[in-house]
Amino acid sequence: MSTLIVAVDFSKTSASAVTFGCYLAETLNLTLEIVHYIDPLRSGDKLFTSNDYELRRNELEPELEAFARKHCKPAVEKATGYARQMTAFNISTITGDAARGLLKRTKEPNTALVVLGGVGAGAGAHPPGYYGSVANTVALDGKCPVILIPRDYGPVTVERLAIAFDEASEVLKISSFARSVIRALKPDVRFVHVKEHDWKWEFDNENEFLSLAWGPDFPSYTFHFDAIEEGIMVGDLLDYSLIHRIDLLVIGGKRRGFWRNLFDSKNIMGIVKEAKVPLLIVPFMKPKGKDELVRDHKLVEYN
Repeated sequence: MSTLIVAVDFSKTSASAVTFGCYLAETLNLTLEIVHYIDPLRSGDKLFTSNDYELRRNELEPELEAFARKHCKPAVEKATGYARQMTAFNISTITGDAARGLLKRTKEPNTALVVLGGVGAGAGAHPPGYYGSVANTVALDGKCPVILIPRDYGPVTVERLAIAFDEASEVLKISSFARSVIRALKPDVRFVHVKEHDWKWEFDNENEFLSLAWGPDFPSYTFHFDAIEEGIMVGDLLDYSLIHRIDLLVIGGKRRGFWRNLFDSKNIMGIVKEAKVPLLIVPFMKPKGKDELVRDHKLVEYN
């Protein structure tokens, strides 16, 4: 069974990440694992020996379990529509760098999804503010889909989902994962594209999108399509999400410049730090060699 990992730093944002992750695990039928990384270099903890580390882990594990139980309960009731037995979950306290540890986990075949607080959102006690910086690394370089939860995020349901794309062909590259999520959550689906200045390229790109929408393997055959006039991409997507009350914004981008633009420090205020919308980043399948591809990101298929 595939695993959904929630990274926790005990902040208010990571509490929201646990609730959202538990909701998704319940809805998508995934094993839930809640992890906390102990990094003395960042936290300032004076841990020198293996015994020190073991004592610290033993101290934090009951706290982590209580934190998980507290914030999973409302998600289960929301996902199922009634109070029921708590969703089963595993907890792990791990010594080491969180970014490196999570990146390694994203490469494991059974890791379906990672959920954590977004860039600029960390304010936890173990250590303070740490996971906000981890999000940038995991989102950009992770090998499985990643959801970033914004600061002060409240809702737990996904009733409206938007997929942002650059080139029309990109939609098919995230299709397997997006289709599984859409079938499970049954949201209202929108596709959104920020127009390029080249009108001919834009005309051909829109026609290609409409052609793909009639073909096999498209994420959803019931959708709205919105083309936003050319402007500042980050601000446009933020405004769009607010206007249409989007609950989950799905991002896919072939060019590294697209990714870096979204996560550049000067744009933090625009798309992650100020947004009230969780961001789902789905890495594309990329060529590893002449005839080899990185694994597809696909959850169980729902009928």
